[in-house]
Amino acid sequence: MKTSIINFKKISFCLIPIIIFLSSIDLIAQSKESLPIIPKDRKIDRNSLEQQKKTSGTPGDAISLNVPGTYATIQSAINAANNGDLIIVAAGTYREDITLNKFIQIRGANYGVNPNTGFRGPESVIQPATSDPDNLTFFYIGANGSGAVIDGFTFDGDNPTLTSIVNINGANIDAAEALGAYDGLANTVVRNNIIKNLNYAGIDFYNFYNAGASTYDNIITDNKFDNIIPSSFGIGILIYNNCYTSITNNVMTRVRVGVQTGNFYNSDLGSNHSISNNEIESYRLGIFHNLAYTNSATFIISNNNITTVM
Repeated sequence: MKTSIINFKKISFCLIPIIIFLSSIDLIAQSKESLPIIPKDRKIDRNSLEQQKKTSGTPGDAISLNVPGTYATIQSAINAANNGDLIIVAAGTYREDITLNKFIQIRGANYGVNPNTGFRGPESVIQPATSDPDNLTFFYIGANGSGAVIDGFTFDGDNPTLTSIVNINGANIDAAEALGAYDGLANTVVRNNIIKNLNYAGIDFYNFYNAGASTYDNIITDNKFDNIIPSSFGIGILIYNNCYTSITNNVMTRVRVGVQTGNFYNSDLGSNHSISNNEIESYRLGIFHNLAYTNSATFIISNNNITTVM
């Protein structure tokens, strides 16, 4: 289990920040309590990631692990897997607080099916095992999870067997975030998922523990986000501290902020820094492109359909 409280600290540079707001309403500054900073640079670069893949398994060595056929839980399958393996999760409900620390593919029952355009069958639903709507990230991706692919799930922050004091649009919320990564994440894909009923953010990729070293080529695409609209916060996707990610072809409804970036001051080691072709229904801001400094890569922001709900 990984819990976290996120802190958007004010960081000063001798550079001029560029801030882009896409909405008709200003955003109130967002903050949380701080995490202790680990003074160790765990920068991820292309050479180290490729070498890790070469020495940790080849496609010919990869095996498929089935949940619940062979392993009762997703976490037990992750624990048994090697880098490069495939975990196939059947339709059903899995109440787990998960840590992914290997680059593997994890496929739900709707693998390959865009929830915004395709016909979905019964879902592989992941819900939190514990109730902590202020702090809990119930699918945490560690630095060693760089290179993973997560495809075809529903992430639901409302576990009906638990009770919290946070209620949003008929859902009783048990988690702050669905998917989070704070150790430095690269080359990771999140696609074809439904992500809903959260108290802080749907996806939070924040280079915190690696001291903001640039990471690259993450992709968040073809997902559906809904009901992430607490009394404060409420972000569909947050990318922060030089965690370069392309965010494309997602649909968001009932969010306070659709996409938020922040504190990009290093160059991109890869080529994915686009926010494009998303449909966003927000109550504050559609896209909050914040704190982009001179040395950072220029995000391509294009063809987004944004509706601000009053």
